[in-house]
Amino acid sequence: LPTIVSTEVNLAPSIRSHDAGEVVSLDAAEIADIVGKLLADPARRAELSSNAKEWAKEFDWPSVAPKVKDMYESVVATWSPGSRSAR
Repeated sequence: LPTIVSTEVNLAPSIRSHDAGEVVSLDAAEIADIVGKLLADPARRAELSSNAKEWAKEFDWPSVAPKVKDMYESVVATWSPGSRSAR
């Protein structure tokens, strides 16, 4: 099923830019409208689903782990004993 999120969701801009779901305001009529459009358009649902699966790969551990490792290495490289934060 495709995702429908509000503009208030933190990932809404990314969902929109990847065409991985529908982004709507917190307006009942707008939500009902997009639900109706998606129910009537199986090709659009399939397209959103395919895009969402591709986009979700950015959050898989093999994609995230190297970024986390690099961040930790950066912190360790700039840390000195007695400091409370990275410089």
